[in-house]
Amino acid sequence: MDESVEEQKRCPVCGSTSISRDETTGAVFCLRCGTILDETALDFKPPPTFDEAGHYVKLRPVDSIVEERERKIFEAFKSVLSNYSYRLNIPDYIKNTALNFFLRLLEKQKKIFSDSVKFFAAALLYLAAKEHNYPLSYKTIRKTLNIPSEKLSKAIRISLEVLHLRPKKIDPIIYLQQVVEKLKINDYEAIQVAKKLIKIAEARGMLSGKDVRGVVGGVLYVIVKAFGIRRTQREIARACGITEVTIRNRFLEFASLFEELTNIKVELRKKTVKKRIKVKI
Repeated sequence: MDESVEEQKRCPVCGSTSISRDETTGAVFCLRCGTILDETALDFKPPPTFDEAGHYVKLRPVDSIVEERERKIFEAFKSVLSNYSYRLNIPDYIKNTALNFFLRLLEKQKKIFSDSVKFFAAALLYLAAKEHNYPLSYKTIRKTLNIPSEKLSKAIRISLEVLHLRPKKIDPIIYLQQVVEKLKINDYEAIQVAKKLIKIAEARGMLSGKDVRGVVGGVLYVIVKAFGIRRTQREIARACGITEVTIRNRFLEFASLFEELTNIKVELRKKTVKKRIKVKI
């Protein structure tokens, strides 16, 4: 942990001394209220990628690519990857992991043709995002980049087989903490209720097949309305990287669950309550 973080042994929001670092994102946060204390850590590269044997995988420099054909394929991939990363608003550390994956792919799978580079760029961004618990759905990639589903699926399947990767499931609680920090929500009680709501929904199978961004956005909109926290649909949608339509759709689902658990009705079109309520789940 950085010296600046070690010196800051108490959370400025809730006063807790239970401080931890998320090994996936590199963020330092309070275990009690979820406040991210070391925000700059989110911009750093996460811990290095390891292979299935637990050995560190170092990003191979382009100078080590000897064959001219491989070099041309790599340069084409790098160009497409930069374009896709920009369009999908992907952080650099995700792009670098995808680049690392492609270098390993070139090493093991020599038969990669120039016309398939764009499909592998999209596929490896998808797998790199999963590697770092970053929410990037298959549907978002396919629609944003206008890539045929069968081509994307095939590139993902080949990459998984050749690189022996096991995609990680994105943890909605970790993503909730990141969004809460973006929105500057410092209400400990509200954050805890949001976490419980997600956990109960997950236990009931309500999250199956849903984009974690929509889940977190919908839960947060329920919570801000219930607790009188002044955050709009638009603000939450931007923080989650989704549309306001998605926020409203997920809101309706989680508002019903919230009412079932608390007997408190939260409605979409009514203004946020000014008086704070007591919520117990």
